[in-house]
Amino acid sequence: MTDNLLSGYRFIEIGHPLTEYAGQILAGLGAEVLLIEPPEGALTRHRNPRVPESGESSRGSIPFLARNTNKRSLMLDPENIEDMATLTALSARANCVLSVAGSPFHRAVVDATIPALVTVTDERNLGISSIVGFAASGGLASTGWQDRPPCNAPSWFAHDGTGIYVAVLAMIAEVARRRGETCIRFEVPYEEAAIASITPWTRPLHSYGTSINGQGFETARRGVEFCPTYQVRDGYVRILTATPGQWQSLVTLLGDPDDLVNGPLSVGRYRSENLAEMIDTLARYLADQSMNELFHHGQKLGLTVSPVNTLNQFIDDPHTRERSFIKNVTDPEIPVLTIQDLG
Repeated sequence: MTDNLLSGYRFIEIGHPLTEYAGQILAGLGAEVLLIEPPEGALTRHRNPRVPESGESSRGSIPFLARNTNKRSLMLDPENIEDMATLTALSARANCVLSVAGSPFHRAVVDATIPALVTVTDERNLGISSIVGFAASGGLASTGWQDRPPCNAPSWFAHDGTGIYVAVLAMIAEVARRRGETCIRFEVPYEEAAIASITPWTRPLHSYGTSINGQGFETARRGVEFCPTYQVRDGYVRILTATPGQWQSLVTLLGDPDDLVNGPLSVGRYRSENLAEMIDTLARYLADQSMNELFHHGQKLGLTVSPVNTLNQFIDDPHTRERSFIKNVTDPEIPVLTIQDLG
C-alpha cells in the first residue's frame, strides 16, 4: 500500500479552535498529530450540537469530531511540572508544534528547544466565536441582502481559513528545517488570516478600479444576484456567468435563443445593470432542464454549473461514493458513527 503524503511526519497541536483545522489537514494527509488538551478537555469538546444519545461522553460534540478526525489525544495539566516536561520532550521530537498565544501550554513550547513553531495570535481579542472573526474579516459586509441582516458563513469560516495558513506554514517550516534552518518561528495573526482567506472580491477589485457583475466599486450586500441559484426540473443549480466566455457557453447550452443572442441581454454592460431581468429570463429557459444534464453539458462547454444538492443527494452522488467521502466510524465511546447520527 502506498504511503500517504505525510506518512512519518509528527506534529504537536495545542488544542484550540484556531489550530484544529490545521491539525485536521495534516492528519488527513497522513501525518501523526498529537492533540494536547488540558484536564477538562479542549474547548471544542464542549460545543453543541452533539451526537444524538451520546450522553455525557467527552466525544459527543459534533464540532469536535468534525475537526479532530485522525488525531491522537493526550491530556496534560499545565500546572503539573512533570506534565510540562512530557510536553517539552514530545515537542522536541515533532516536526512542528501548532499553538495559540495565550494558551496555558504556549509558554512551555515557546521556551522549549523545538524544531519549529507556528503560533496563532489574536491581538484584538476576537475570541473563539467564528462569527466575530468573520465580521472582523469584512465578510459580513458583503453577505446577505440589503433589506435583511447580514448572514454568517457556514461552519467556522474564519477559524478554518486561519487553519489553512497554519498548515501551510507548518510545511514551509519543514522545508526550511531540511535546508538547515534552526529555531523556525512563524506567526499567524488571526484577523489578518481571516481577511486574507475571506475578504470579498469587491475590496481588491476596488483597488484596481474594477467591479464584479452588478456590485459596483463599493462593498454591498447583494444576496446571490452575482451568482444566482436557479430552479430546474429536478432541483437547483448555481451558474457562474462572470466572463464573456461563460455567458456565451450558457447561451450555447440553452440552444442560442434569439433574445440572448441578439437582444439587449447579449450586451455585458446591460446584463450588469439589469441583473433582475437577466435572472428572470434565464430562469424561464432553465426551468425545464435537468440538473445533471446541465452539469455535464456545462462541463463540456467550460461553464461552471454546480448542482445544489440536498444532504441525501450529496451522500448518494456517484462522485461522493467513488471517492469514499463518507464512512461509518467506530468510535471508542460511541460504538458506530454514521452519517445519520450527524445529520
